[in-house]
Amino acid sequence: MRRTSLLLLSTLLVAVRSQNVLNILSYGAISNSSSGAAATANAAAITKALGAAKPGDTVLIPASHAFHATGGIGVGLPPLVDVTLQIDGDVLAHPNEKLWPKKAANATTDDDDGYDVELARKQGQYHGFFELSGCRGLLITSSRPGGALVDGQGRTWWAAMILGTLKAKRPKLFVISNCTGLTIESINARNSPSFHWLLSNVAHAEVRYLNVDVDNTEVRRLKAILRARRLAAMPAAAARARLRAFPDPALQPEDLNTDGIDPSGTDVWVHHVNIRCATAHHTRISWL
Repeated sequence: MRRTSLLLLSTLLVAVRSQNVLNILSYGAISNSSSGAAATANAAAITKALGAAKPGDTVLIPASHAFHATGGIGVGLPPLVDVTLQIDGDVLAHPNEKLWPKKAANATTDDDDGYDVELARKQGQYHGFFELSGCRGLLITSSRPGGALVDGQGRTWWAAMILGTLKAKRPKLFVISNCTGLTIESINARNSPSFHWLLSNVAHAEVRYLNVDVDNTEVRRLKAILRARRLAAMPAAAARARLRAFPDPALQPEDLNTDGIDPSGTDVWVHHVNIRCATAHHTRISWL
């Protein structure tokens, strides 16, 4: 009888835990507005909802809404435990870098690929669009048919990087670090300013049913502009030699590093993903 009662109590507790849905609209989110004020409010609303979530809760970004937001969502939160982030509406990163929070100059960068490291040391690094650390049992998912859209709107960032006007190291779309029991599924990530998914030192993680897509036409256009500028600055003979060596005017030695998925850690399973991005690295895997 005692065992039956304990089992019943446990079942009831699980049921209660799984019924808490924290809609970001209840935390001050503003849908269908691309203004800077709305973007700042939405980043704060998602962060606040995540901070309020208890084990078993779901933070909901509701369907039939588009939410523009600045970066740094989740920065400074204590580790989430058994929380679901359900993205059913569109989430779009605001392209105005002046609105984005960033780490101080000389701060440790969020990756070790050496790209833009000197810029990060001198001028700092923008926080990721979503940035979560230390979580246990985190699920990022969508109930939307075909998956949710998270758009990094990276064209402005790419142009600033290629044309030399970038003020700090570019942000990544998702930065998830030091997490265990992680599941990511059913997300369509598009046009990140830099990496789409940086999973650093994660354990017992499954990544599935993801799409990553980058507008390569825009990338080639920007690279062609930079190439033309460089050729114009060269002596005529050197420019002609350069053209012979690189006949395609769209190609440049620079790579935007819009990687699809960069996981590192132990027991990480990546499957059923489609990646089309403007980099030599679609999925890079490092095992600890």
